[in-house]
Amino acid sequence: GVIETIGYDYIREYELSLVKEAYERLEGISRVRLYVQKENLGSVISFDIEGISAQEVAEKLRNEYGIGVRPGSFCTYELLRKMKGISDEQDRIIAQEVDQEITRNIPGLVRASFSLENRPEDVNRLVRAVSEIARNGQEFYVSRYQQDQKTGRWSLK
Repeated sequence: GVIETIGYDYIREYELSLVKEAYERLEGISRVRLYVQKENLGSVISFDIEGISAQEVAEKLRNEYGIGVRPGSFCTYELLRKMKGISDEQDRIIAQEVDQEITRNIPGLVRASFSLENRPEDVNRLVRAVSEIARNGQEFYVSRYQQDQKTGRWSLK
């Protein structure tokens, strides 16, 4: 098959080179926090931008820049809760909200994935977009986006 012709080792090294480039450039952006250590990189980078929810960052990347990422807690809520410093009391409040079908305050991250299909230009676009969103802040977009108060999902008005 095609993958065997290209070679698994080549694919892994290529993807890792993209991830390393993205990591090194994203870690230099003010207000961006990375949730993976450089020595443990795989094919994804999880991050957030201070003051902007993961859902909102993902929606802006999609609508403003045509970049697909995944926001959420990725079935690792307890780990994410610890990483983001969610207290037991905050967790109880979130759980009570979820019981009322209010999910907007469930903590999340943005996950950018890289594969053989990506190019260095894709890394450039992601870094530039994240940098602009972080620099602009949430207020810059408030006139164009609205948040569903139950789910926390953001959409264009």
